[in-house]
Amino acid sequence: MNRNFIVDAEIDRWKTYAIQPRHISGKKFFWDAFADDNTANSAKIIVRLCQAKGGWIPFTKGEIDSFFGHDFPFDGLCPQDNEKDADNLVILGEDGRYRVTREFIIGCFNAAPASYLEPKWR
Repeated sequence: MNRNFIVDAEIDRWKTYAIQPRHISGKKFFWDAFADDNTANSAKIIVRLCQAKGGWIPFTKGEIDSFFGHDFPFDGLCPQDNEKDADNLVILGEDGRYRVTREFIIGCFNAAPASYLEPKWR
């Protein structure tokens, strides 16, 4: 059963999703939000990419690799050997673009909410 719903800012009902990338700190560490530090670091990079894109916009492997500076490790967020598992926190769509889930967003927000004084990610 699919327990995760993707959030895609290109779809009308998700354009105004309550938690936007700007609501999550790109500077704080996502303590206890994910299984291990590597997964938390990968989640933080995805949040920063979405902040740079201005929303929960789907992204390609090439985009995240370029943003990260080399081959991006999803570190369990979307296992490479099982990319289309509906229980992943990041889901690869039929169009070859990755989308985050509500569970991913909530985990990141709970771990590192942005301060209203924090400058926007650039």
